[in-house]
Amino acid sequence: MSTLITICARAGSKGLPGKHMRLFNGKPLIQWTIEQAIECGLGPVVVSSDDGGVIGTAMELGLSVLLRPDDLARDDTPKLDVLRNIMSCYESDILIDLDATNPCRTVEHILEAKWKFDNEKPDVLFSVTSAKKNPQFNQVEICDGHPFVYEGEGVTSRQEAVELFDMNSSIYIYDTKWLADPKNVHPVCFNSKAFVMPKYSFLDIDSIEDFVAAEALHRRYCIENVGSSAT
Repeated sequence: MSTLITICARAGSKGLPGKHMRLFNGKPLIQWTIEQAIECGLGPVVVSSDDGGVIGTAMELGLSVLLRPDDLARDDTPKLDVLRNIMSCYESDILIDLDATNPCRTVEHILEAKWKFDNEKPDVLFSVTSAKKNPQFNQVEICDGHPFVYEGEGVTSRQEAVELFDMNSSIYIYDTKWLADPKNVHPVCFNSKAFVMPKYSFLDIDSIEDFVAAEALHRRYCIENVGSSAT
């Protein structure tokens, strides 16, 4: 079955302007994901962007580029609509989307996720990490000045709370038949699977604090210890 790898990187981040082209451990942030996409060798790679720097970097590295239209480059643009725009120009049976704002992954993670997708045959597979906070124990909502815990009555320790996972915005794999249906609006669906990644890969960069922390984690686990199984 044919596979297409996509990397989507719009220009208009408000949390950390220009984040895709910021130097991250010696390279533009976007370049780490581009190089992983190429190295995994699972299929052709397409970059969707309206960012001149991203487009230039992708072209220098030999990738196909799809200029993202303005109506798909807004803050509230659903990611699935961007992927469907790519699908209108490129055909494939499987689409692997790698998020450039979470570079704390290895090529091995991508290959393992694809293996799980091929063997378990879901409509969607997405990566997760163990949740650091739990609404049954140590997350609160403040309502009228009063904090309260969701469904946490009687839970007195983290171990007693239900085990939860965070979607870490790193790897998504789609059956393109599912993706083509506009009624499908979220990767979590009836026939989806989760791919659990190490704890160090939890950060999705959207602020300078995220950037600094992710850079340190990436340097420790993805550069200094390539293939590390630390969790």
